[in-house]
Amino acid sequence: MDAPYSVQQLALVGSCFGVSAGKWFDPTTAARVLQHLVHTHAASIHGDRLRVYVAGSQATLEMDAISACARASSAAAEANQGESRGDLSQSLSDRPSGSVLLLVPLMLGAGAHANPSFLPALEHCFTLPWFLGIVGGKPSASLYFLGCQKQVKDKQRLVAFDPHVTQPALTSKTLWNADGLLSLRFNKPCLVDVGSLDPCAMLGFYCRNLEEVEQLYHATQWERLGMAAPFYWAERGSARCAGQDANVHVADDEDDEFTLVSIV
Repeated sequence: MDAPYSVQQLALVGSCFGVSAGKWFDPTTAARVLQHLVHTHAASIHGDRLRVYVAGSQATLEMDAISACARASSAAAEANQGESRGDLSQSLSDRPSGSVLLLVPLMLGAGAHANPSFLPALEHCFTLPWFLGIVGGKPSASLYFLGCQKQVKDKQRLVAFDPHVTQPALTSKTLWNADGLLSLRFNKPCLVDVGSLDPCAMLGFYCRNLEEVEQLYHATQWERLGMAAPFYWAERGSARCAGQDANVHVADDEDDEFTLVSIV
């Protein structure tokens, strides 16, 4: 229960979003729960160097808001590091870089499987160094997709781990031995035809600094790539850091206006 990212903590925070223990987290709820836990433990675990941004409605990534997240992360980490040294005037090379975890909840169509038009873009994401993978599926059938296998018997396949693997609880005597620790990691991936991907999914990207956010932006210009866009980039005048960070102004989603800058 005391572990910051334990199943108990996930269920506890999930209840605040209206999902009772044992119920399925849809992609948006899962993203918000992770965001809350990361921000809650940002200082104690992550040295205030990490913030989480959750894409807004219509899977839109807002550059101003992401930049605000990274600046808030960098400023907090720099302040903490400066206080520990007793000096806030650090050289550029000593300043900690604000990093951002981008979570993009998606609904890739209304059918039983993802709309095929989005599949080339998803496959492209697996080639990007910032991409963490896809969490997707449906109740009791969610998978973590971490790779793409090219053209196996004329089919594209995704490499996935199934989190629905149970085992007897570890005791204090078995937890810290080699076998006990290894049992906490599932090392047998499965292969799933990309065409059978469920439309309900969440994408994850990790950028260590704003420069990498810019690189990700340019690498996912879907119109230039000739691909249907699973998510969009937007520019706005007012920045918003999803998660209501104290250092960033939070605007009302219902009143937000933005201009799409990448759309197919």
